[in-house]
Amino acid sequence: MRTKFIDITIGVVFLYFAIIQWNDPDAWIWMTVYGLVVLMAALKLLGVKNQKVFKGIFIFLFFWFLVKFPTLLEWFQAGMPNFLVEQPTNVQILEKMREFLGALIGVGAAFFLLKGST
Repeated sequence: MRTKFIDITIGVVFLYFAIIQWNDPDAWIWMTVYGLVVLMAALKLLGVKNQKVFKGIFIFLFFWFLVKFPTLLEWFQAGMPNFLVEQPTNVQILEKMREFLGALIGVGAAFFLLKGST
């Protein structure tokens, strides 16, 4: 019951994340990333046990995380500016760092769902 609550929470939160991306210039990317986490949560809640599907989604999200990983190094080189406060995104590293965190959160949630799908 407890994991079902967590799965529902993950699904709802990532559905919200996907919806609020609609006006972003690269919305299709982030709606896909967050939507895949929603799909994993929904499949798990429906009792789907196909590990190939869960692993495939996880591998895709992990690859996306690796694509975004160099941003962390750029952020360190830029002096670790605060990217969580509301600032104009004319400083490119701030937006890139937020995207890195989105990829990290997505792959983390997918890992959690993958481990609980066995």
